Amino acid sequence: MATLLMVGVTNDLAAELAGFASLFDLEALGCPDATQAAALLHRQVEIVVVEGGDGESHSSLPHLLRACQCRGLPLLHVGPPDSIPGENDLPPDLFDVLPPPLAPRLLKRRLALLLEVRRLRRELDERALEIEVLQAELAELSSLDHDTGLFSQRYFIEDLAKEWRQAGRNSTPLSLLLLEIDGSANFLHQHSREEVISCLCLVARALYQSLLRPADLLARFGEKGFAILLPETDCAGAELVAARLHHAVADLATGEEGALCGKVSLSIGCAWHLPGEGDADGSDGEALLGVAGEDLTRAVAAGGGHTVVLAGAEGVGHPKDDAPDV
Repeated sequence: MATLLMVGVTNDLAAELAGFASLFDLEALGCPDATQAAALLHRQVEIVVVEGGDGESHSSLPHLLRACQCRGLPLLHVGPPDSIPGENDLPPDLFDVLPPPLAPRLLKRRLALLLEVRRLRRELDERALEIEVLQAELAELSSLDHDTGLFSQRYFIEDLAKEWRQAGRNSTPLSLLLLEIDGSANFLHQHSREEVISCLCLVARALYQSLLRPADLLARFGEKGFAILLPETDCAGAELVAARLHHAVADLATGEEGALCGKVSLSIGCAWHLPGEGDADGSDGEALLGVAGEDLTRAVAAGGGHTVVLAGAEGVGHPKDDAPDV
């Protein structure tokens, strides 16, 4: 049962408080001093009433005030305003002073208002928690692609910025792959949306199963493409991953999924970066994404089924004419 805690109150005040407590289904519990009161706050205390403030019995009253502050408990002080020793850090809406002489009606009104503030504060805390849960759910939904269940393009961009900074701090390479299903424009026009989504999901699963490390990030990128982020991976490692992706997607044609997707191939643009002293502060990896996009365009122009890899080991730049096709 919830409790109205009375600290050092006289018999007359205790009688008034007991009557008030019964109206609000509270148990009126008395204790002689603030030290014992602070030890009782672990109970279901709803409100604390302190009478006076002078004397040895109230020497630990500042400790009681701090304990009430930590628990968000309202406290009514019946006595002169200047009779509380030490500092009072309770919020104004949780602390009230009722100077003598005692007026029962005013006492009950003050207590009722403090209890209402307590209820509203608790309700606000619950709503704030609900809002945090909803915000977390929204953040999770915004990080996922609705069609394929992969991470979204927005999430990929955010993670790219984080991995770029991490690579800079650790001086480790970072590779990025942009992928597009060859002939996807025709496929989009020749099939229903449900068939297109089913094919995208099959390709997404094949790509995901080809990534061997938990740190590798696969995301939907655009309407008909994908993106992969490969931390701590240099050019040679990125080429190996791209080769696995080509084989995995080509194998779809020989499985049960072949009837839906037919023969599938990929164009892949690859860029990689090794942080160095010449890197610009505040860079967020957009240059790496831009180069991978240029490489993807070259791969598509080459007829599909190719990977164009950024040549050179000195940071991010435009692909050289002799950039290898895989």
